[in-house]
Amino acid sequence: MTLLDYFDANVSGRDFAHGKPAPDIFLAAADELGDPPARAIVMEDAAAGVQAARAGEMGAIGVSRKDDADQLAAAGADIVVKSLDDVDLSALREGRLAVATAAA
Repeated sequence: MTLLDYFDANVSGRDFAHGKPAPDIFLAAADELGDPPARAIVMEDAAAGVQAARAGEMGAIGVSRKDDADQLAAAGADIVVKSLDDVDLSALREGRLAVATAAA
């Protein structure tokens, strides 16, 4: 098996005329998966990626890597975390975006 065997879709920015913040790549991925954009959640570490997710009417998790949490939030991230481990998985299963707490 290769890494690609673990994914249901494989899209590349090279295949699109417009890069982020245009939502084209995310919309194509949702289409390839057969799901409407409203059911998608994008995980991004750049403001342009968050903007692209929001332009595509998708949820957006901002992953702050360099003290850029404010930028990600200003770009429209639904939540901003330092690690994907901070995302509340039970909230995700319920269709909500939330930060995990000690009780979650």
